[in-house]
Amino acid sequence: MNLVRIIILLCFSINVYAQGYVPKWSLKQKSSLENGLPSINSHNDYMQKLPLFTALVNKVSFVEVDIVKYNKKLFVAHELNLIQENRTFKQMYIKPLLEQLKQNNGFVYSDSSSFTFFVDIKSNAKSTLKLLVAQTERYPQLFSKSKVNIIITGNHPKPKNFTNYPDYILFDGKKEIEYSEKELNKIACISFDFREFTKWNGKGGLQDYEIVALSKQIKYAHNILNKPVRFWNVPNTKGLWRTFVNLKVDIVNVDKLYDCRNFYDLFSKSTYTEKNPHKAYHPTYVSDGKKTKIKNVILLIGDGMGFPQLNAGLFANRGELSITNIKNMGMIRTQSSDNFTTDSAASGTALATGNKTNNTSIGVASDGKKIENISEKLKKVNIKTAIITTDPIFGATPASFYAHQKSRNNTDAIISDLINSDIDVVIGGGMQYIKKDANTISELKKSGFEMIENTSEIKNVQGEKFSLILPDSDFPGINRGQSDILPKSVKETLKYLDKISNNGFFMMVEGAQIDVGGHWNDIAFLVEEVLDFDKAVAEALKFADKDGETLIIVVADHETGGLSILQGNIDLGMVEACFTDNDHSGVGVPLFAYGPFSHLFRGIMENTEINKIIESLLLNNNENEK
Repeated sequence: MNLVRIIILLCFSINVYAQGYVPKWSLKQKSSLENGLPSINSHNDYMQKLPLFTALVNKVSFVEVDIVKYNKKLFVAHELNLIQENRTFKQMYIKPLLEQLKQNNGFVYSDSSSFTFFVDIKSNAKSTLKLLVAQTERYPQLFSKSKVNIIITGNHPKPKNFTNYPDYILFDGKKEIEYSEKELNKIACISFDFREFTKWNGKGGLQDYEIVALSKQIKYAHNILNKPVRFWNVPNTKGLWRTFVNLKVDIVNVDKLYDCRNFYDLFSKSTYTEKNPHKAYHPTYVSDGKKTKIKNVILLIGDGMGFPQLNAGLFANRGELSITNIKNMGMIRTQSSDNFTTDSAASGTALATGNKTNNTSIGVASDGKKIENISEKLKKVNIKTAIITTDPIFGATPASFYAHQKSRNNTDAIISDLINSDIDVVIGGGMQYIKKDANTISELKKSGFEMIENTSEIKNVQGEKFSLILPDSDFPGINRGQSDILPKSVKETLKYLDKISNNGFFMMVEGAQIDVGGHWNDIAFLVEEVLDFDKAVAEALKFADKDGETLIIVVADHETGGLSILQGNIDLGMVEACFTDNDHSGVGVPLFAYGPFSHLFRGIMENTEINKIIESLLLNNNENEK
């Protein structure tokens, strides 16, 4: 896009998207002015399998019906030869709405938001409208006090006669008509034929000139006439619904009511713009891929971080992450012993022991027998071990590196395993649970852990072991509070380990809350956690460049949410995502490696292979090159 086109688009966008636009109508539907999303109009509602009912279930603000006057009755039909005796406006809409009022204390919806008809008159405007007024005036409990309004579209009376009709009768404005101020007060909205400005089918995206043309009409309606905007003759696609949000269209004509309602209900949790991107770290690559001595290994696990999650973070951070600056990469298969879709316990155990196991199992095989984990093996050769997580310290992934339990839910037993383990550093959440048993903290101290309360105290630790167990207000959900805890913990712990570990160390770092964002289908939470995890990876990469003998591995245990990236704007740091589920999926997940022997972590691998390569490099003094 050249500079001139960008300037033109920005000029229109500033005017169209300007805050403070308040229309002169008083309808109470949840419009774009209130929540940033268009109101839904059930286009040709009578064509639904369940007219009106489908609209009410999906709580739409507008229902559009075609009416024809015949034999002093108002029939719901597109033209005279299509009328059916039982399909009158009264029978199909007025009577059911009266029942709604009985159920909802005099309102169509229980929250008292209003309900509006677009009545598209297909017969003579004057006589049809006269009959419509006569019929609706019989039901003041429905058509008064803005409970139910009617916007006349299709065949209109002359604008000079607009004021002759009741307050609940409003009119659909047309761009080619110049209305007087009095007439404009009876105009509810301005409607445009979408096909006048574009032949777009709703897939892909609009061309720049089409955006300019549509924006010009929206600007005219909003800023000059001070009226909401509706386009008719539109495609029924998510692309159209998304575009109308961006263009600030107030009312969208919809045939697929459930799909559109679901799309908009999830939209606010599916769209995210990162306002403060961080600067990605660029490694030196001096030690990358060298077949030299390895002293330290840092394994960073993005819980629930599939390729789409990584891409969401990449786009939000303006197209660059520290993770994606790593050159050696591959993909991990994640299946557990008893399930195509793994949980964190089985995947954590695979990474910690090099063995597959059943879902929910921690550090035990499918038959329940204990499996020695990497921390236990490294302790035998005096290599220090550290676990840092944004989950409680007894969560499934961290527990896999020190515990042996048939169920991840055996929390007390897992904590007991931690007390009796040889782990040197533990940082995570869960203090509220730990405090439930007054003996737990004393037992941790007896086992050699120096208890500290924040990351700034790490530099003052004098002993060989320490634990930092944070309250639940900090973990989980660190980005909703103190967003630097994970990278700061990694940075300070690396300094500590570098000082005390003559024989090297193994560190497992888990960005646990990426998984929570997936389970909640909350793209904002998810992206924030990916970016926080990326900052922790940057600290590891910096240490590796300085040290020269440290291998970095970045991997995920599984994907969560079935995430897809639908749209975005890398320059603005905006991503729009779609979740297909709120649980784990079985797709392959990313693998990155940096430092000595990083070339061993390429291609498609089983999650168990990560552990086996690490153990081979550390335990065999780097002699086994795969």
